[in-house]
Amino acid sequence: MSWLCLMVFLLAGPGDASPLPTADLPSYGGMLLKTILALIIVIALAWVLLRWGLARLLPGRARGAGEIHVVDRQPLDARRQVVLVQAYGRYLLLGVGDGSVTLLAELDSAAVAEAERKRAAQPPRRFADVLRTALGKSPKHKQPAPEPITPVEADPVARQEKGDA
Repeated sequence: MSWLCLMVFLLAGPGDASPLPTADLPSYGGMLLKTILALIIVIALAWVLLRWGLARLLPGRARGAGEIHVVDRQPLDARRQVVLVQAYGRYLLLGVGDGSVTLLAELDSAAVAEAERKRAAQPPRRFADVLRTALGKSPKHKQPAPEPITPVEADPVARQEKGDA
């Protein structure tokens, strides 16, 4: 922080300590140039810190090229949620709680893709409709309920018995 103060003092130039006004007025062009230069330095410093520092503060968010993606999540209460994860072409439904992760089901990739396509085709929910529903009134725009996704057995022996494999 002290080096920033030093830069401000260097950019400001020599000061006049006399309390009496002088006939020498400051050059507005020079002041504008110093202000623009200081602004460029601050913007460049902020860009460097965000670009370099953010990657170190949030290493999981900075890298997006992995093979594991969180597709959707639904909170159940303040400490538990259900998470749909795509990992290497497989869709896993996970229960996440206080320090524990439980595999609830492995979902069929075709069924998940179909559900995602149907969800993308539906119009987005409007805030007014959500508020009406919360207040106990019927929304103006009725939306069809999404179809449930059928789980696939995680056990390969059970898959062979059902004839899925």
